[in-house]
Amino acid sequence: MQQLRTLHCEYIDYNRESLVTLLNTCCNTIQDVKLQHSTKVDILDVATLQSLETLPELRMLTIKPARFVNTSSMLALLKRVPALENLILIEEKIVTLSEEAVSFLRNLRHLALEKTYI
Repeated sequence: MQQLRTLHCEYIDYNRESLVTLLNTCCNTIQDVKLQHSTKVDILDVATLQSLETLPELRMLTIKPARFVNTSSMLALLKRVPALENLILIEEKIVTLSEEAVSFLRNLRHLALEKTYI
């Protein structure tokens, strides 16, 4: 799995901690991650995101639906994806991006933020 470049988990149940472990094993090669549930919301907290290694090659990230616990959890994610170009988040709870977040979005070319009602 150390050479994994694409990971799409669509409409399947997955354990968030196991997913972080998987991403950490391919942190230098992964380029595209898509996590999508039909009914379950991915709750993203600082503790989980801090255990995620930096993903220097990740260009595309999609999480549908997601709930960031707070602004710090959003920043914890953005700090770990320095090359991110495409970000798609369908959020259950809107989290305001701080001014500090802008510095982590310098490579962003496509941004889609939507609110979901699950």
